[in-house]
Amino acid sequence: GQTEGMALGKVGDIIEFGYYEQDNNRANGAEPLQWQILDINGNDLLVISRYAIDCRPYNSENVDTTWETCSLRKWLNEQFYYGAFDENEQMRILTSFVTADENSAYHTNAGADTQDKIYLLSLPEVEHYLPKVDQRICSSTAYSISRGAYVNPDTDGSWWWLRTPGSSSSDAASINSDGSIDCGDGTVNSAKGVVRPVMWISMDSAGQ
Repeated sequence: GQTEGMALGKVGDIIEFGYYEQDNNRANGAEPLQWQILDINGNDLLVISRYAIDCRPYNSENVDTTWETCSLRKWLNEQFYYGAFDENEQMRILTSFVTADENSAYHTNAGADTQDKIYLLSLPEVEHYLPKVDQRICSSTAYSISRGAYVNPDTDGSWWWLRTPGSSSSDAASINSDGSIDCGDGTVNSAKGVVRPVMWISMDSAGQ
């Protein structure tokens, strides 16, 4: 009924879920993570972090990689998953079938499909869910900036990783700090790129 829909929120709304260091003041503990709703399926929400929460390379070494094998995928589904969410929240994070979407501009090998709790958007997904340039501009947290995130002085945006490969297997696609799409040349071990995790979460009452 309508009341359930009201409780879930609507696409574009911001919800809080989990905690992560954001203001770069460790003395006051981690701050609640804010997520933007991208899609709703029944009682499940597809969400993306409102801010760029960390500055990390797509892969720790400058070698050919895919989403399946990159170090960022491992970090998101291990350290971040266990560090940012308590057990109740972990139970609400659904395992997603994550497609190895091809880069239509370069046809670079995208690797194998994966199953992940937490992942990054692909090129086709970002075009679908965030079709306008201004929707894609993403500011970094103070913590992310302290870790080396690039900040564009005009837009206050940082450039953030997509999971789709770039012009070669040692590059990954990204969203530029002005919100434009970069299909090509984010060298996978770049130290300036930032992370916007994506996940499906269940809003069903736990244990039902």
